[in-house]
This record gives sequence, C-alpha cells and structure tokens, in this order.
Amino acid sequence: MDTGIARARLGEAAAAEPLIAAALRREPDNHRGRAVHGFWLAITQLRRGNVDQACDAATQALGTAAVVGSERITGHLREFHQRLCPGQRGARGLGLRGAATGCPALSVSEWLRP
Repeated sequence: MDTGIARARLGEAAAAEPLIAAALRREPDNHRGRAVHGFWLAITQLRRGNVDQACDAATQALGTAAVVGSERITGHLREFHQRLCPGQRGARGLGLRGAATGCPALSVSEWLRP
C-alpha cells in the first residue's frame, strides 16, 4: 500500500490527497492502479468537501474500472456512491462519456447498480 492510501485510510484526507494525485500521475499505463488511486482520490476529495472534484475523480476511476473489469474496484466505487449524501447525489451527475467506452453517458446509479 502506498503512503497516500494509508494516510487516507487513517482519515488524513488533506495529507493524502496530493500523495494520491501524484501516484495517479506516475502510472499512466497501469489501468488497475489508476482506478484504485482514482477511487481514493475521490474519497479524499469528498471527505474534504470538494464534491465536484470528487465526482470528477470517481467518474475517471469508473471509466478505468470499466476497462479493467474489476469487481473489486467497482465495489469501491459503489462505496463512494454510498458516501455521497442524498442532497449531493442529484447535484452533480457522475457518469461516463461515450467516447471512452462506447457507452452513452450514464448516471452513477445506472453504472453501479448492484
């Protein structure tokens, strides 16, 4: 586990966010790593109250998770969705853009349906 994720797990979102963002930049070709770091970036941004940034990071992680086909990563993104409070869910759509996956843009609830 890297330092950024460890700090995020300890609840140190402010310290974790730049470390996770740097890890994300270091692995442009590692799709699984990008999806995992994208999830943790979304979680840390959400914990810091940056809902729009968190949704953007989760959307990117979701696109990468779709390429990887990992149920574990998709489960992490379901966890992100559950952490959004009800008022924030409708405030900003979380979905994929069709060019990335050949799929139409969908809401997070459509993509992450159990």
